[in-house]
Amino acid sequence: MLFNIEFVCTAFLIWVCYLVFPAYLDETFDPLVLKRGYDQVVKGRYLGSVNKSRIGTARELSFLDCVEECLSRRRCQSVSYFRRSLFCHFDYSTGTVTELQTDRQDAIYTNVTTAIWHAGLITTCQDHTCVENQVCRRLPLGAIECALSDCGPVPLLVANADYELPDGIVIGSRVFYSCREGYSPNVSTREMFAYCRPNGNWSTPKFKCNIVYCGLPLRIEKAIADKSLYNFSYGMRSVYSCSTSYRMVIVHGAEGYIECAANGSWSTPNFRCELEVEDCDGVAATNPASLGVDGVYNITKNGQTKKVYCDMSGGNWTVIQKRKDTGAIPDLFCKTYADYESGFGNAVGDYWLGNSMLSLLTDSGDYEVIFKITLTGGSVEIGHFQTFVVLPGSQGYQLDITLPGSGPLNNKLSPYNGGEFHTNDQGSPSGCSTNFFGGNPSGGWWVSAISCELCFNCCLMNGKAKIQKGFNTNEIGVSSIIKIRKRRTVVS
Repeated sequence: MLFNIEFVCTAFLIWVCYLVFPAYLDETFDPLVLKRGYDQVVKGRYLGSVNKSRIGTARELSFLDCVEECLSRRRCQSVSYFRRSLFCHFDYSTGTVTELQTDRQDAIYTNVTTAIWHAGLITTCQDHTCVENQVCRRLPLGAIECALSDCGPVPLLVANADYELPDGIVIGSRVFYSCREGYSPNVSTREMFAYCRPNGNWSTPKFKCNIVYCGLPLRIEKAIADKSLYNFSYGMRSVYSCSTSYRMVIVHGAEGYIECAANGSWSTPNFRCELEVEDCDGVAATNPASLGVDGVYNITKNGQTKKVYCDMSGGNWTVIQKRKDTGAIPDLFCKTYADYESGFGNAVGDYWLGNSMLSLLTDSGDYEVIFKITLTGGSVEIGHFQTFVVLPGSQGYQLDITLPGSGPLNNKLSPYNGGEFHTNDQGSPSGCSTNFFGGNPSGGWWVSAISCELCFNCCLMNGKAKIQKGFNTNEIGVSSIIKIRKRRTVVS
């Protein structure tokens, strides 16, 4: 309860005035009613300027003077008073306890919309009929006048601008504007204001907030901007893709982009374009430590990454098939069509790279290939072709090699040129079911209408490994390798 010396003194003065000047006082006035008004104040709280509801301010006034000043304005609903500085502001809105600010211990807040303050204070203007933007002023001999007070609570709005009301809305006060993020004014900030005219109307703001433009998108190394975007204003994004043979590494987000920032500059790209190390030649070019060192490395094509074995000492060959006949049942290479499409195995040991990746890698037609088989007797035979292409899955992963090739396997491999890749779950091709695709799941190889002799990935009926060169028992392989690389002018 705020019942202090200020209330005692005020009540005493009112009592004296009642005795000396009874004609000027409301006959129903009761000083004790004033106490009930004090009982309703909120100590240590005030209505902050963030509410943008300030009418005006006053200095060197007592708390009761500020309340009376508020009551003389029909628009006023609350008073915030600061005892140390004898300063107050009156507002055209009220605030709940949780909405009031608490960082001033000398603050006092009251809602004057209740009838208690009207009954407790002596004012000639108690029953005034002034309109909302007027203030009631007392004249001699108990007369009153209604004078223009303010320009109303909402100044003229400017598109894409916010405003502040540091001095309230009374005559002569100014409202200051600022452009929102991403917008810039067409005048200096000193000219971004309106003022409350003596006629009770706000002046017209003489500025605009225009959206910020960033200009053409940045040139980013090895990246291509989406040319369908022609609006380079604040908040817009320019989306990029990487150039051929480069892959996008995105730091954050779902796509590579730059964004037009509020200061008119493009943001830092959220991505980078890295050279796709798509084969073992690429590994050698980007990793000096790999030169001459055989082993397993990562390659990437169109965002698809695989581990492969690189024959670095033999000329940076990318091994796409590696197999040994271990006698295991079932063998690793007895797989379905889907398995052969995606690839399987471990590049450290036996594996098949995968038809999908092979198609991506060899699509350019720049690759040469070596097929190599080690027979049971220990002899090694190869087939070397200057062009090796595996067509897309929509074309059955057809084999396309340039004929003639060189080496003992040339004649064995030539019949498979143009053949589609096949596994047993695709249906047995005529004449090759027993030798090539006996198991279920079976091996996988390209199909020839005229030959069923050579097959590096086949299985027997019992699921045992079969690396086959021909029908004779001495033409069965114990190991095989298929490797590719970018074509050289001179083949070693």
